[in-house]
Amino acid sequence: MLVLKEMELTVSSKKSWQDALQSLREASKFIKSISTMYIQNHHAVKVKDKTVAYYITARLTYKQ
Repeated sequence: MLVLKEMELTVSSKKSWQDALQSLREASKFIKSISTMYIQNHHAVKVKDKTVAYYITARLTYKQ
């Protein structure tokens, strides 16, 4: 029997979207057997017309 687990993971960066995506890649190194990765949401936070944070939320499905 195949058992799959699902996890929602949010990563952030103060620099850029690319840096936040790199954080997601790094986190996925510790989760074995990822079968799907769905980018569920992404948003940025601005303060006084300056972007101060970039967030990416992903839903991962992996084998147990």
